[in-house]
Amino acid sequence: MQILNVTTHASDLDECEQFYAHILGLPAAYTSDRAAVEVQVGSTTLRFEREESQDAGFDHLAFEVPAARFAEAKSWLTQRVPLLLLNGEDEIEGPPGWNSRSVYFSGPSGSVLELIARRDRDHAATGPFTSADLLNVSEVGLAVPDVIATAQAAEDAGVRPFAAPPAPAFAPVGDRDGLLILVQPGRPWLPTTDRPSGQRRISVVARGAAPAVFEAGAATVRLVG
Repeated sequence: MQILNVTTHASDLDECEQFYAHILGLPAAYTSDRAAVEVQVGSTTLRFEREESQDAGFDHLAFEVPAARFAEAKSWLTQRVPLLLLNGEDEIEGPPGWNSRSVYFSGPSGSVLELIARRDRDHAATGPFTSADLLNVSEVGLAVPDVIATAQAAEDAGVRPFAAPPAPAFAPVGDRDGLLILVQPGRPWLPTTDRPSGQRRISVVARGAAPAVFEAGAATVRLVG
């Protein structure tokens, strides 16, 4: 499942444009009507639309980096933002079966962002690490009222559980190319304890095995063939 487009919301679009364009150095700009900021993260378009209310928890997004360049990616990132820690560590191994390693950092409006290296995927690259080496949006966090039922709806649409059976509070669905992280509302995004997930209006467009649409709480996921 390749994540092509993600649309979410933010109260401060200037902060989004400043962060993605001037801190991370990604192609990011206002739309012509200034109603949204669009960011190109490798093969994924990330769009922020204006919404004043921020009562619905925090976003979580993960950006993939080449596994062979994880140390370079971490060094590049630490020159730009502080890293978030878990038990005093700034590098976090993925759950069993993921074969991944991550670093986490804060984004606009307190969003919990991640650089993830998936060892099962091979990406050749040369030269100094830059924002152009961010490959895609690899994960989108979605808070849903019933994780098990939503995971089943995803499976019915062709998006299978990843690495482990769904649990009531946590269920990644998809594959190593792209994941939806389904969680119970209020569950803090790793590695924080004070940034809970919430049912936010998010739209995800992804390439799947066949066209389909399913609801994930306040989010909508559309699969294109």
